[in-house]
Amino acid sequence: MRVEPLHSAKPSLAYAKLAATPTDTAWSQVYNAGNLFACLSLTIKHPTEGLPSLQSLGKNFFNHLEAEFFTLEAKNVTTITEAIQKSAKQIPEGVSLNFCLAYFKDAALYLFLLGKGRIIMKRGEKLGVLLEKKEDEGKKIHTASGYLQNGDTITLETHQFAKNVTDKHLASALELALPNDIAEALSVHMHENADGDQAA
Repeated sequence: MRVEPLHSAKPSLAYAKLAATPTDTAWSQVYNAGNLFACLSLTIKHPTEGLPSLQSLGKNFFNHLEAEFFTLEAKNVTTITEAIQKSAKQIPEGVSLNFCLAYFKDAALYLFLLGKGRIIMKRGEKLGVLLEKKEDEGKKIHTASGYLQNGDTITLETHQFAKNVTDKHLASALELALPNDIAEALSVHMHENADGDQAA
């Protein structure tokens, strides 16, 4: 997503979504509601009899997240972390959950990472990793926050997307001006692999 300057003081947010075709053992989704952006991937670690479909588990996760998040009186690192933790309890033990969330409030950006994944920012000509986790730490949530500037581009990536799409391809795509063009350039590389848990 890219923060675009406006004539008013409040910045506008333009964004694009990338999600791979689901498989029997992996599913991913990208979510947006107002100033809330997220990507989620679910992977079956141990096939279990009677396990609900990954799609229904993912939909259930986002339904719980909406219920928890949008009823918060104060939205800050602590309360949003608690909302994510409550939502993650809906995911069974045999399913691996990787989740990135970005929330914008005025000029502030709040970031959250549960499981494995990566959040990258491009500011001017510089590209940097804001949060990254390559190893699963269970239900531990990593957070970061800071202030945005006009023209900043933030990329939320599931672990498999970050693994399959090289930094070189990402940097090249982020040279493009519009989020839809960036997504189109990256989708070519994402679809080279048939991993259903890729999303950005």
